[in-house]
Amino acid sequence: LGEANTRKAIGDVQSFRDEYDAALASYEAALGLYRAVGDRLGEANTLQAIGDVQRFRDEYDAALASYEAALGLYRAVGDRLGEANTLQAIGDVQQFRADMDAALASYEAALGLFRAVGYRLGEANTRRAIGDVQSFRKEMDAALASYEAALGLYRAVGDRLGEANTLQAIGDVQQFRKEMDAALASYEAALGLFRAVGDRLGEANTLASLSRLALKEGRDEEARRLLQEAVRRHEEIGSRYDVAVDLGNFGLVLRELGRTEEARPYLLQAAEIFDGIGLPQLADQARRMAGEAEAIHKQNTNPATR
Repeated sequence: LGEANTRKAIGDVQSFRDEYDAALASYEAALGLYRAVGDRLGEANTLQAIGDVQRFRDEYDAALASYEAALGLYRAVGDRLGEANTLQAIGDVQQFRADMDAALASYEAALGLFRAVGYRLGEANTRRAIGDVQSFRKEMDAALASYEAALGLYRAVGDRLGEANTLQAIGDVQQFRKEMDAALASYEAALGLFRAVGDRLGEANTLASLSRLALKEGRDEEARRLLQEAVRRHEEIGSRYDVAVDLGNFGLVLRELGRTEEARPYLLQAAEIFDGIGLPQLADQARRMAGEAEAIHKQNTNPATR
């Protein structure tokens, strides 16, 4: 058992360092040892950690299978916190796959468990995730309420990274509602917190949001500079998913602005990346939007349709 715990701990360090191949090997070794001694809680914790590595590597089918196996074990041993954490992780995978109904159900189940055990950080994370689903569905009033609830919880427990992520999400809602001054204030507050805690992913995400805000305000050169910076930083940390999101969202703003010919290349680049990381639903969605942009452009440039 001591060897299993140590191998699991080594895997955790390797995962923190983004050494995912090494982490997976350590976790697999620990998993075999936990199973040999019959430690089902250790097995569940390790399966969840394996799922996390698989998710970071964009192996979503494998991650979901690992999480489902962990979930069954947590329920069998009565670990409600482990169950809640795994339900939230399952919801994250479902959200990445654009299966929003399933994601919302997973998050709501996790939220109930986090509240039951009094784990406020877990509650904050899940409320923010629910806000993400609501924002995706353009349920902006509900999303803002979820984010505000999460923000209060993050501040109560002193989680500056969670606070930063939530401020960025609030900025996105404000930008969608054309509350540009409020959005800029939220983004700048988020960016300062991300830089203070050294979170490169959050910084990159906020730069991408600022690029779209600049585009909507007609600052094209600044918008493209911010987008390039966001993409570069996402590439540096190996997040191809976020690169695709950056490009796709930039294309969507161009389409909303009536600049359909400019929008299409961004959307097609996003589709290609989504295909490459095994997210065909998102790839099809981006391609469909690119096709719609092309059709609108042809209609607008065809004299017979004017």
